This record gives sequence, C-alpha cells and structure tokens, in this order.
Amino acid sequence: MLGVLLGLTLIIAVPIRRILKKYEFHYGIKTIIGFGFLFGTISGTTSGSGMFVIAGLSGLGLGGVALLGTDAAIGLVNAIARSAAYWRFDSLPRDIFIAGLLMGLVTFPGTWIASRLVAMMGMTLHNLLIEGLIIGGGVFLIYQASGL
Repeated sequence: MLGVLLGLTLIIAVPIRRILKKYEFHYGIKTIIGFGFLFGTISGTTSGSGMFVIAGLSGLGLGGVALLGTDAAIGLVNAIARSAAYWRFDSLPRDIFIAGLLMGLVTFPGTWIASRLVAMMGMTLHNLLIEGLIIGGGVFLIYQASGL
C-alpha cells in the first residue's frame, strides 16, 4: 500500500509542477521546510528516496546543473548522517563503511560528467528526461507494490 501511495505521489508531482510553473508559483521558506520535513520522513522510512528529492526540487523550479548539484549535495549530507548514526550504534561494520566510502567517491567523477552532459543538452530536454524518470519511478513503485 505504501509503495502505491509513494508511486502515485511521484506521478502526480509532474503535472503539479507544470501547473505551479504555469501560474508562476513562488515558494518561500515554509515550502522548503515542508519539503524538507516530507523528504526527511520518507528518507528515514524507505530506501530509494532520491527520486522524491528530484521531484521536489524540480517542483521548486530547479533544473539543469543546479538540480544535479543540489541533489548530489543532499545525497552526500544524507549519506554522511546515516553512516554516522549507524556507526554510533555499532550497526555499520568497518568493511561495509569502507566499501560505501569507495562507492561514494566513484560518484564524484560521474556527477561531474553528468553536469557537462546536462549543460550541453539544454534545460528543455533535461526537464523532459527528469519528468520521464519521475513518472517511471512512480510506475515502478506501484508495480513493486502490486507484487506482480
């Protein structure tokens, strides 16, 4: 049931983003705090919550390299906070921590290459690709929840 709800939320985020853009919605600190609270809750209770960050930041008007960089920074802070919590409670073995650290380091050149590709492709194409990924992620969550 939760997967269906999360999937539908992602799918609905795309037309909501377009409607907000059409009516030139301007967000403030309350919107950002609300989004942070929602992401924090989802991030703490499910895996793969990165798609919600992309949907939320895209809905707030970020796109292109700014979207990519902000998502990467949020992911880094989130990973550090989780690792610290697990380490503190002796739930993160050293070998797993080192493997995670090495995998994380590999993402830096990938993010740099992605930022160059995003800059070359232009904002319109990038937004369409992001919307497609958000909708695809929502469909996938619903499919997983259905048990098929």
